[in-house]
Amino acid sequence: MPSVAFIATVDAASGARSAAARSRIGTGEPFILHVGSITPRRNVERLLEAFARVLPAVDAWLVLAGRVEPPSRPLQPLIEKLGLTDRVKVCGYVGGDELVDLYRGAAALVCPSLYEGFGLPVAEAMACGVPTVVSRTSCFPEVAGSAALFVDPEDTESIAAGLLSVLTDVPLRERLIAAGRERARELSWERTAERTLAVYEAALGSRAGAAVAS
Repeated sequence: MPSVAFIATVDAASGARSAAARSRIGTGEPFILHVGSITPRRNVERLLEAFARVLPAVDAWLVLAGRVEPPSRPLQPLIEKLGLTDRVKVCGYVGGDELVDLYRGAAALVCPSLYEGFGLPVAEAMACGVPTVVSRTSCFPEVAGSAALFVDPEDTESIAAGLLSVLTDVPLRERLIAAGRERARELSWERTAERTLAVYEAALGSRAGAAVAS
């Protein structure tokens, strides 16, 4: 497959943050980011296999920001088997400003989890203007709405196709970035508090109505 050029438009500040992030972790550009502790439900082994299939078409890196936790197996043997030693960075836990820089410097966030409780990295990435590739299962459709590219987490080819699309399809990237920022505004803590309050008020109103009726 011929090489496909990666095209991304960033402002000067984003470019500086991207350079700083790459310098710290030792990658080139672009890099795909996965955030979260590495456990079996995060489906990272299948992600590595999908990433290996993308490399013949796109010159990219994969950054795994999160601890490898039991019962997950060490990732290095699989990384070496797939020939990804110079293309995958396992960073361990990353937090604070460093994580923000990784988000802002990433070409895309990928979350191929089999299931999640909420999927906070997706909301964080969208708020940072990063296109996201996520599982079409679990909480992700509810969290991302129409602002993410959905893939089948149990199909390596589907994950690979999603990664290739988000790295090379410029109109798709622009749509996901714009939609992601809008979606992130809907997921603010203020909006969450307002909706939670509305649920409590509705529940209390129903209970009061039932008491009057009885």
